[in-house]
Formats: sequence, structure tokens, C-alpha cells
Amino acid sequence: MADQELSDLPAKGGHFTWSNKSTGPRRTLTKIDRCFINPVWRRLYSDSYVDFLAPSMSDHAPMVLQWGEHHMQCKSFKFFNHWTEHPTFKPLVEEAWGCQVSGNPMTRLIAKLKAVKFKLQEWSRIHFSRISERTKIAQENLIKIQTEIQNRPLDLSLALLEIEATMEYSELCRQEEASLFQKVKQNNVTLGDGNNAYFHRLVQGKKNVNTIRSVRTENGNLHSDDTSIKNAFLHYYQALLAQEHDSDLQSEDLNFVHFPQLGNQHELQDLARTVSKEEIKNVLFDIDDNNCNTPGFRPRSSRFASKSFEKLNPIWRRN
Repeated sequence: MADQELSDLPAKGGHFTWSNKSTGPRRTLTKIDRCFINPVWRRLYSDSYVDFLAPSMSDHAPMVLQWGEHHMQCKSFKFFNHWTEHPTFKPLVEEAWGCQVSGNPMTRLIAKLKAVKFKLQEWSRIHFSRISERTKIAQENLIKIQTEIQNRPLDLSLALLEIEATMEYSELCRQEEASLFQKVKQNNVTLGDGNNAYFHRLVQGKKNVNTIRSVRTENGNLHSDDTSIKNAFLHYYQALLAQEHDSDLQSEDLNFVHFPQLGNQHELQDLARTVSKEEIKNVLFDIDDNNCNTPGFRPRSSRFASKSFEKLNPIWRRN
């Protein structure tokens, strides 16, 4: 299967697809029915999935293929390590971090991280947006120039254009591969081997697996469209976390609440002690270097930390 690049099509419905219908000790339920797809199918029907229905009179669960346009919501911000190699990265981060904010140290840290995030969002749209599309355009431009060279082999201006187009295409390929490599977190593949097509397939596969196709609520209703799924999650957590109570908790009620001991006296003092610069640096540098998911833009990549720590650390001390 690996040699043929086959993979399981994402599925919903029942987990067990076959049963021997026995009621005795030999009763067996298992998943033996699968739907495999190749890279061509994955590219043409990126949002397809298989729905396993109830078996009814059969011992096998019927499989129904579903595909169509899946409307994506807004994407979360991602930080990519190759951004740090851009000549304007460090000045941009230092400028954003230098904003004056008030409050306690944690409030200032959060505010500065948000300022860096907003600056990087705008900056990345200028320099790195639509990277795959731009890579394809650069390749087509290079091929067009090289084709014209066949007709005008002595034209030096074309030779210079070919060099420039080759450099542009090579740089875009490198950026695209670095972004895809970080998304798939594939440690057994070496970055720089030109695995862009392979990484594209892995990213699409992870996207399909991580997509929520349907959700069943507590009352048994099944929701499969984007709006219903979103509302189902929203209502569930509103009921769980935002439900109003009949009576408010009074301050005197806290006297009867038992709070567990956090630790012995030495451990409590250790929690309250001043943290050294070296400890902060070690924690930041220990973060996974290929983590690009940054909700709220916490510094979730050690590359960001290593490239920015010395620049930002004096500002931490000053503010």
C-alpha cells in the first residue's frame, strides 16, 4: 500500500463494518471493509469521505461515498521557521515588541505577543502568501524563458532573465517545502530533498483526517453541515460552562471549601522564587522546533525563540 501511495479515505458512521450476527461466545464484530484512495483521487476530491451505514439485513455495513465542496472557516495563525531567515524579520519583531504597554509582567507579555502576531500576519501576507501558487507561476515563467532561449540562443538578456527566474523559482520552492515540512512534522524525511509533492499529499491527508464531518448531540440528532456542527459545539459548551445557577456563591461560603495542599513549604517557596534568564531561555529553546500552530501566538517554536531572544530579552528587563 505504501509503495502504491494508497491511504484510507476518511470515514464516518459505525466503526464495525462486519458482524457474524452470532449471539453466543463466537460473536464477532470487526472492521474489514475499507475504502482506499490514491493521490489522484485525493487531489480531485480533497473533501471526500465514506459513510458507513447500518447493515440492516446484511452482515456488511454499506459504504456510501460522499464528496463535494467543504466550506472552510477562518484559518488559525501559523508561524513558520523559514520566516526567520528573511532580512526584515528581526527588525519587524523588535519594532513590534518595543510597543509601550502597562500592567503587570504577564499582561505586558501577552500584549507584546499579540502585537508581534498582528505585525507578522500582515508581513507574511506580503512575503509568503499563496506560496504554492506563486511557486507554480515562477516555474511556468522559467519554462517560458527557457523555451524562448531555444529560439534566440545568443540573446544575453534572456540569459540574465533565466538566472533571475531560476533563483526566484528555487527560493520559492525552498520556502514551500519548508512550510509543508513543518506542517506535516515528518521526522523521517530530510528537509531539502525536494519532497514538495509528497508533503502536499501528507498535508491534505492530515486535513481530511482532522476534519469533523458530523456530530451527534445528546438528544440523538446527527448534524453534518458546517453551521449545524458549529452550533452543536457552541450550545454544548454554553450549557457546560456558561449555565446560570439559582444562587450566587457568597464569599463566606469559601470558608467551607477544602482546597488541596499544593506542596510542602520548600516547594511553595520554589514556586514563588525569581526565575532566572537562563531558565527562561532553556524553556523557550526546548519547545518543538517544528511546531507552527500558535493560538494566541504563544512562542510555540524554538526557532522563533532562538532568533528573537537576544533581541527581545533587554526589552523584557526594561519593561
